[in-house]
Amino acid sequence: MYNFYYSRRMEVWTGSADAPLDETWPAFRPGAAVTLRATLSDRLGQRWASEVGAVADQRGAVALNASVDDEPDALIWSMALQPPPGRPPMPYVDACTDGLEALEIELTADGRRGRLLRRLVAADIEVTVVQGTGFAATVFTPVEAAPDRWALALGGSGGATSWSWQVAALLAAHGRRAAAVAYFDWSGQLGLPQSITELPIELVVRAAAAIDPGRRLRVDLIGFSKGAELALNAASRLELPLATVTAVAPSSHSWEAATSTPDGNPRGSWTQHGTTLPFLRFNAPPDFYASFDKTSLGPLHDRALDGTDAKHPARIPTERITAPLLLVAGTEDSTWPSARMTAGIASTRTDARQLIIDRAGHTITPPGLPVTPLDGHPAANARANRAMWRILQHHLALPS
Repeated sequence: MYNFYYSRRMEVWTGSADAPLDETWPAFRPGAAVTLRATLSDRLGQRWASEVGAVADQRGAVALNASVDDEPDALIWSMALQPPPGRPPMPYVDACTDGLEALEIELTADGRRGRLLRRLVAADIEVTVVQGTGFAATVFTPVEAAPDRWALALGGSGGATSWSWQVAALLAAHGRRAAAVAYFDWSGQLGLPQSITELPIELVVRAAAAIDPGRRLRVDLIGFSKGAELALNAASRLELPLATVTAVAPSSHSWEAATSTPDGNPRGSWTQHGTTLPFLRFNAPPDFYASFDKTSLGPLHDRALDGTDAKHPARIPTERITAPLLLVAGTEDSTWPSARMTAGIASTRTDARQLIIDRAGHTITPPGLPVTPLDGHPAANARANRAMWRILQHHLALPS
């Protein structure tokens, strides 16, 4: 729910980033066709913008949740990147939200101005940092946290707390203590490895022990993309007090490390007890290393999977996971065939809950953010975000 207040210069609405945009902009001419425009500046200095048509109702109010392709809240999710001239675009949604400040979205309509302030971190959340060997965690603790469990989120190949901090912050807003755990960092600023190369899966246990030293609470383990690969390996092979496991855009196998330069000596992504876990190779061509375009890897992952069976040593033994398992994937994932791999995982865990979203791409985030434009259909990506968030809250038994 959004709070609304009126000032001489503009209307302002504030609310949680994952809340439906269910408010209205008053005092237009009844029945008038109105063009709503939204703009947002991200931390890289890039501009995101959207334009959505709406009609004022008989009271002259315009709903802010106008739809595009039958998907509501298009003012936000349909924002497209407008890169500055002469600069390559960086179409990553994390650039919009990489910080604890509220997302500020400027609105205009028929010469009038408004502003949306969308909070990812609720006002009553305590934010702390916990660091240890091989990890750095940002922990979000609500005043009234669940007494018996907490969540540990692992992002993908964006590095640091990409993806995971938005998830953890919003879970905390719903009453679940949650940690965004970084396990590598391309920039090297966190003192972590700079690629996902032979990282010990035991880092998950170390992070959990540092965040909950007495191991008194059960863990909701959540991973996205490479973080899902890590989460599934950890849940399958290590002793963790698991409440649930969630894998978004998951992998059924361990894969070779995707380094930014080829060295002719493929290495695995993960180790256990100091030994590299068996891995599949995607055999990227040289031009991949020139662009490092991960969306080109889909067919290579597909081809590698064609030669595997249930006994392949690189397969993650997900049948060993004893906690309830949720798998979420889009059918147009161009990074790797997550829908196909979800089916492979579910074949070993027939009780796993699956959510496959038609026409959605690889990056599935909480709702209330611009959708990632790299693959999938924009409205389907927005639909996937809403559906994932709804089923995740149910899977984690969060209060409604």
